[in-house]
Amino acid sequence: HHGVDAEAICAVAANGLALAESLGREVKKGEAVQTLLQYEQGLVLIEHLSPDAMLLLLTNGQQQLGRLRFLVRKHQAALVAALDAI
Repeated sequence: HHGVDAEAICAVAANGLALAESLGREVKKGEAVQTLLQYEQGLVLIEHLSPDAMLLLLTNGQQQLGRLRFLVRKHQAALVAALDAI
C-alpha cells in the first residue's frame, strides 16, 4: 500500500503487544494471546506467534471479525511452522 511504512508499523505494533502483555500480567490474566484494536476505519489484530514473531493484520472494515479471528487460530500452527523453516 502506498505511503505505508511497514517497519514503523511493526515497531509500534511490537510496543503495543508488549503493553498488552504487561497489562495482562498486572491484572493477573497471563500472557497476551491476541490483541485487537478497533478503530473508526478498521481493525488491527496482533497475534503472538513465538518469542521472535507476531502476526499483524490490518483491515479497512470491521466486518467478519469472528471469521478473521477463527482463521488466525486455524492457521496459527502453519504460520509458526513456516517461520521455523526460515
